[in-house]
Amino acid sequence: MPSAGGAFLFAILWIVLVLVCGGLWMFFAIRGLIRMANGTGGTWASAMAQLSVVAMLIGLLRFGPTWGIGIVLFPPVLLVFVSDIAALSITGQIALYAVPLTAVVLALTLTRAPLRPFSITLTSATLLVATLIVGEVISANAMCRTATEQGLTNVTRNSFRWSVSNIGNDYEYFLHGLALRGEDRVAWSYAEMDWYDVPDIVWPDVTSGDPACGA
Repeated sequence: MPSAGGAFLFAILWIVLVLVCGGLWMFFAIRGLIRMANGTGGTWASAMAQLSVVAMLIGLLRFGPTWGIGIVLFPPVLLVFVSDIAALSITGQIALYAVPLTAVVLALTLTRAPLRPFSITLTSATLLVATLIVGEVISANAMCRTATEQGLTNVTRNSFRWSVSNIGNDYEYFLHGLALRGEDRVAWSYAEMDWYDVPDIVWPDVTSGDPACGA
């Protein structure tokens, strides 16, 4: 195992690296916006600025204000933190609906001169909104369908938007969905898209959203 001093030094170097990269990112992005406003180019830098805005929106949704604002400095860091969402079983189902719509918006923004400078922001916003809406519909239907098939009662669930912000936080008092199988509590897993038993040691302390599926 690395020593405490080595771990501390690594953390300091990592922070310095992120700050340097973030500073360069923001410098070129801001300079590009100024050049764009003056009509002297700045296309790539404008794209960097838009990526920062998109990263901030996703960061605010996924992690809250602190990370959301911090990710603005260096958007590529966001890829490290959203990999768990991409691995969910529901992601492929969402993509079937959200990606074609996003592709249409991308084509429109690229073929319309007034919209072209903002194509990244508009396309990313479309993908984000479509993902939340489609995910809400698919997840609610999946929970209710499997609950009916398994004879579950007293179903409650949090919204898909809430779940996106809390993926991986199992047993942190609030879960994606809860139901009763007889006298036993079961919780919803987006990794399996199914219900699983909640251990007796934790079930008195957990709860979930609003009544669903006619509960």
